[in-house]
Amino acid sequence: MDPTQTSAIEYITHWVDWLLIIIPAGAGVMVMYQAIRKATTFDEGISNDCSARIRNIIKGAVIAFGISGFISIARRIFNI
Repeated sequence: MDPTQTSAIEYITHWVDWLLIIIPAGAGVMVMYQAIRKATTFDEGISNDCSARIRNIIKGAVIAFGISGFISIARRIFNI
C-alpha cells in the first residue's frame, strides 16, 4: 500500500476513535440541556419543541455512532 494511503487511513482512524468518545458525550449533554428546558417551562410549545429536539438528538447520535462504528468494523475486516 502506498505510504500516502496508509497515512490517510491512520488519520481517519484517529478521528473515528475520537468520534466514538465525543458523540455519546455531546449527545448526552444536549439531551440533558433539553430535558432541563422542558422541565422548567410552563409553555406547551416549548415543551413540544424540547421533546422533538431530544428525539432528533438521539436519532443523530445513533446514526453518527453507527457510521463511525461501521468504519471501525470495515477497517478491521480489511486489515487496514
